Amino acid sequence: MELDLYWTTHAGLNLAALFKANPGRFPLVHLKDMGKTEKREFAEVGPGRLTSCAFWMLISYQL
Repeated sequence: MELDLYWTTHAGLNLAALFKANPGRFPLVHLKDMGKTEKREFAEVGPGRLTSCAFWMLISYQL
């Protein structure tokens, strides 16, 4: 199953909790980030809501 990080964040779900509760369930992720404005436009990973550090921490739960 592929998890889209943008839409998961848009839905208000906690990515860390989701990965912890479902270890190994998401072998693929669609990596895109969400801007910090109210429009929640697409953003590169890092300057958006999901930092690069947080992304790698989340992925480490899947390894």
